[in-house]
Amino acid sequence: MSMPDTTTETVAEAEEQFEDGDIAAAFQTLTAEVERLHEEKNELEERVDNLEDELDERARIDWEGPNPMDLSITSTEAGNVVRPFHAIGSKADKDDVEFLEERVQRIEDGEAEVIVRNETGYDPLPIESMIAQRQSGTGGLTANEERATIIFPSFYAKAESWGGELKLDSDGVRNILGEKTDKPANDWNTNTIKRTMRQLAKATSEKDEGERSARDDDNLLTLRTGKKRLQLVADRDEWLEFADERSGD
Repeated sequence: MSMPDTTTETVAEAEEQFEDGDIAAAFQTLTAEVERLHEEKNELEERVDNLEDELDERARIDWEGPNPMDLSITSTEAGNVVRPFHAIGSKADKDDVEFLEERVQRIEDGEAEVIVRNETGYDPLPIESMIAQRQSGTGGLTANEERATIIFPSFYAKAESWGGELKLDSDGVRNILGEKTDKPANDWNTNTIKRTMRQLAKATSEKDEGERSARDDDNLLTLRTGKKRLQLVADRDEWLEFADERSGD
């Protein structure tokens, strides 16, 4: 693969500096180019991640025809199937009543946790809101969001502390899912793990939804590409400060 023109020109410039005896300048020139290429690589990875997200979110439409009653729309993310013509014929009022009765019964039986939050002085991260939503039993989360709510509470206990950072790689995420769900760790495929990690990293951002990025260093958890596998990385001091704030200490 040939180098981009800008890189070729930079290398030529560094060679001239080296030949002129200005080794320090040549080193600085090459260092700056490496940093530029690294940034370009991160941007390309982010673009690939976004494109994969778009593909994951697209619904699949199945219809063998000719009867429109056979038309179905399947969410590739959550696996839910909707049959529009069947839905049109259902009675919404009856469904609403049954849903409310079921929710009340679950609360009375202690199967659904009712969360009462005091004024804490901070805005919850998206992942905290997702966890509260899952605990309330109201549904509405995607499959990736559901898995992210399972991983986040176990992050600190499972992450490795290294150089002032906490790191949890894709194998660690897979093991948590194996421990916390009915599905063995080895049965979780790589793409599912990757999407879950990306969702979790985005959900620890304080930015508006449209501005969130899994690889944003401002996140509480940032998605990075390690030598062999993906990693969720947190600044250790920042994480401990976050934990203290949430615990009220």
